Amino acid sequence: MILSCLILKAVELSGIAFAFAITELLVITRSGCVNDLGYLPADLAGPPRRHGRRNRARVIFVDGDRLGLRRRVRRLRRAAYGAWFDWRGGVETTTDVRSADHVGDRHVYQPTDVWDLPKVLPVRETGPDDVFVDVGSGKGRVVLFAARRYPFRRVVGVEVSGELHALARRNVAALGPACRDRVELVNADVNDWAVPDDATVFHLFNPFRGETFLGFLDGVAASQRRRPRVVRMVYTPPVLHDDVVAAGFAPVRVRPRFTLYRRLP
Repeated sequence: MILSCLILKAVELSGIAFAFAITELLVITRSGCVNDLGYLPADLAGPPRRHGRRNRARVIFVDGDRLGLRRRVRRLRRAAYGAWFDWRGGVETTTDVRSADHVGDRHVYQPTDVWDLPKVLPVRETGPDDVFVDVGSGKGRVVLFAARRYPFRRVVGVEVSGELHALARRNVAALGPACRDRVELVNADVNDWAVPDDATVFHLFNPFRGETFLGFLDGVAASQRRRPRVVRMVYTPPVLHDDVVAAGFAPVRVRPRFTLYRRLP
């Protein structure tokens, strides 16, 4: 039954995303994924099966995912969570920004799914001796989240774009004094910026590639030589995994779209 499919989907999805899933299901069953005869196309429906309507509902949901239903629900859920994050904090971190400083191997600003960060970096595995650095901090969404949710002694955001740096400063001003006093925002090219020798946790939402990325990894290694310590790095998505491993980092926890690495001194 379609009702049973909705119940199973509710286990996976939550809140507004589940409502969007219901809407998507109605679209699929009424018109979106059927041909002119009213059946799923043969290349999507797969081989004939038994058990009539019950099985048809199952096929619709499976093939709906193949047609991008899961991706659309994830995108809608991200937008809903982002709007909630901004509304709750009195900030604006959601809209994409293409800055004139994002050229070459530097990527445009896109907000990360920061609410997933504790899945790869649990709060209980951090402490007041840790210093957190968000590399390519943009409007400051990760900085805001880290200052609110984690016990870091200091939270640093590094951003090359002066425009985004100014927006981040405005967002950080909305924090309470206890959190705001622990935040430091730096407007600099990461390759011209000295990695702090007390930094222990780094976060990168794919801010750059190429020589800029390799230069950053070299900077972390140089900082470790100056002050030996264990450093961790959350990298999402880990598109340059091989370069990270070649720089001496080892993956210690892998989650969808997030990987936590550790580098020993």
